[in-house]
Amino acid sequence: VRGRQKYTCATNWKIPTDNFAGDDYHVPWTHGSYMKLGIMGDYAEMPNYSFAFPNGHGIGDISLQEGAYATDLAMAEELDSDAVDYVKECRERLQKSLKPQQSKIYAFGHGNIFPNFSLNDFSALWPVGFYQWHPRGPEETEVWQTCLIDSGAPESVRQAALGRFTHVQSAAGAFGQDDSENFEQVTEATGGVIAQRSHFNYQLGLGVEIEDEEIRALPGIAGPRFSEHGQRNYYSHWLECMERKPSNKEVSS
Repeated sequence: VRGRQKYTCATNWKIPTDNFAGDDYHVPWTHGSYMKLGIMGDYAEMPNYSFAFPNGHGIGDISLQEGAYATDLAMAEELDSDAVDYVKECRERLQKSLKPQQSKIYAFGHGNIFPNFSLNDFSALWPVGFYQWHPRGPEETEVWQTCLIDSGAPESVRQAALGRFTHVQSAAGAFGQDDSENFEQVTEATGGVIAQRSHFNYQLGLGVEIEDEEIRALPGIAGPRFSEHGQRNYYSHWLECMERKPSNKEVSS
């Protein structure tokens, strides 16, 4: 979609990247009003997973079940027959181009490529969102948002995807405003005297093992949907980068 949304947010840049790297548990609470509308179904019951990767990358809300495909088909039926055919075609392309185990991943949800490039892609009927978090100081971040839509999709699908971006994750969308409020309030709250004496607690999901061997065989470190192993992975790599001594080549350049 032509153009790019740009705005500033009174937050440290690591708060939104932390969010995209693995924070699924904020959704039912931060976006509670959206959940009550029934638009996303019972989010907490969706059998999704999160994965952490080397070099601080992480993704969450990975849909590995046929249920996500069935949901897309149901949504497509509310649009028109072209949308239904498109969803079926997308699924067939996945199955033809990927190995059986890989093609089970219907959508990856949200993720962050270390350090500050986030993205989401929830299904064939949703847009792809790119989010760049540019630090403008320790308590200010400039956000660049880009909306991508399959140019080969039917007109009904393109318009629906654009509408979802506008109403959900855009700067003025329901999720966009909810998240920005969180980012700013977290930054402000952690600047207080008492908060400065404390540490963030990132123990959620610590020591939890995924029993499903097919899930564990996928690339990366698999974890339950509601976990903080993505954030632990993210900040561990960040700390490694901060403590690493630059090479002579880096110093000279």
